[in-house]
Amino acid sequence: MTIKTGDTIEVTQVLQAIADSFRVAITNLWELDENTLDTVASTDYKKTYFGTNGTDNIDEATSTAFTDGLDAANDVVYCATTIDECADSSLNTDIWTAAGTVTEPAGGYIRLTMDTDVEATSSIIADGSSALNHITGDWDKCFYTKIVSTTPGAGAAMDTTVQISNGSTHVTLYTFATAEADTDTAFIKVLIDDSASEAYVYVNGTVTVGSPVDISSVTTNWYFRLTATSDGNNATCYSDLYYLRAIYGAETSLIMYTDEHTASVTTREAVMFAKTSGIGTYAYACSANSGSNYTDTFTEGTFKVIANTGTGIIGRITMTEPATGSITSVDPPYVKAWGIQYHGSEY
Repeated sequence: MTIKTGDTIEVTQVLQAIADSFRVAITNLWELDENTLDTVASTDYKKTYFGTNGTDNIDEATSTAFTDGLDAANDVVYCATTIDECADSSLNTDIWTAAGTVTEPAGGYIRLTMDTDVEATSSIIADGSSALNHITGDWDKCFYTKIVSTTPGAGAAMDTTVQISNGSTHVTLYTFATAEADTDTAFIKVLIDDSASEAYVYVNGTVTVGSPVDISSVTTNWYFRLTATSDGNNATCYSDLYYLRAIYGAETSLIMYTDEHTASVTTREAVMFAKTSGIGTYAYACSANSGSNYTDTFTEGTFKVIANTGTGIIGRITMTEPATGSITSVDPPYVKAWGIQYHGSEY
């Protein structure tokens, strides 16, 4: 409601006015330079708590949301459904069919190895019963992966290729060549337009030349396939797959928890803001007693009374992927930056 001269002002109106000013201030900071949000804002707003640039002020131990970034910038926390995190030191045969030399060593990756003095190829295809067939369901889908290719020896080189395959017909989405004694890292995002049978390919955040790729020749099944081929110059080459994640209508929910922030006063009320994007929904909650209790159903940008007061501030954002995907949205639900403003019995 509008406050006019002579009106009696409710405390909640004052708090909301503060919250609105807070939103403007941090939005300006986000737009100007997200990298300086923490240092600038914490000076100007003594009872606020901020996080930005990926894992800053995020409790990775308790968060289920992914904090390793959608690309090399590693500047978001996001939600997706795991196909394989490649972290159990054993190749999951219910997901993968392998050819050549393929292992899953300790360290959190699947390794394709070429270790001969002639040209060699190793490959994996996610065509098992626990894998994802991207042709299933009449909606658009996307998948995400991180691949690191290494050629340790001088004179050796290799090509690493991401494909859509049905097991016999393969369409190449992207190939990157790794020169001798070099390492290449590729964060790959593929958005599949179901009705058009096309795939849009993004590498390290940039759409590739040739996108969209026509995948209509791959009939019946659309599986993720990775191949690596060495040139056979007497050196061992590796291509490591770190994860395969997807948005395909599973409505997976993952949670981001902030690190605990110690308030200078016993906190009674708080307001939360977040810079979000992508497809999906977001639910906000805040704890003032170090995570023992959370006040749910926070409406972003509106002050709310915290049921259990205290000085240990933790924010919680639950991200949920949608029931159906859309070709117009190229990202999963993610949090780019966030802020919490709180107050207690005094200012």
